[in-house]
Amino acid sequence: IGTTYYVRVYVTANPTGNPANKWNFDICVQNPIANDDCAGAVTLVSNSSCNNTSGTLIGATASSGIPTGCASAGTHYDVWYKFVAVMSITTINFTKNSPSNISNPELQLFSGTCGSLTSVACGTTSISISSLTVGATYYVRVSQIGGSSLTTRGGFDICVRHSSPAPANVDYSKSYVIITKGPGGVTVT
Repeated sequence: IGTTYYVRVYVTANPTGNPANKWNFDICVQNPIANDDCAGAVTLVSNSSCNNTSGTLIGATASSGIPTGCASAGTHYDVWYKFVAVMSITTINFTKNSPSNISNPELQLFSGTCGSLTSVACGTTSISISSLTVGATYYVRVSQIGGSSLTTRGGFDICVRHSSPAPANVDYSKSYVIITKGPGGVTVT
């Protein structure tokens, strides 16, 4: 990292043939996606409001050996995120950047550890769940289903938002008190 590298592009013939543009080419250098597999999952922080983290599906590859659970059939070109549940009620939101080539997105929430995951819930742009274990780490798989790996316009934002449980309903006016006056008095209910 930080080192300059040189790439030599050459031909073994003199580029003088017709048409002149037949010798043109494009070249690019692309960094591998760090969170292309579960072990490299990027950490998200659960907040009481949505605090977006930017991500991309450009260059994502398909993971293998992932439990399907509620996931759609087909090849999933995916990237991974993880978070620690701070409340049992949590919502994961996914928003495509515009313009976008993400045509068939899917989110999948897992419990467990990489290599031993259990599918918990799925969605396309959000997952809402009310039964997470506080303090447990959960994994989120963001994927493009089908087609081929994206090469352009694969940006998105993702966030994890937690909510406090709704207060329990309190039922009023169903109590009673019995008052008795002395040994020979009257009972009041």
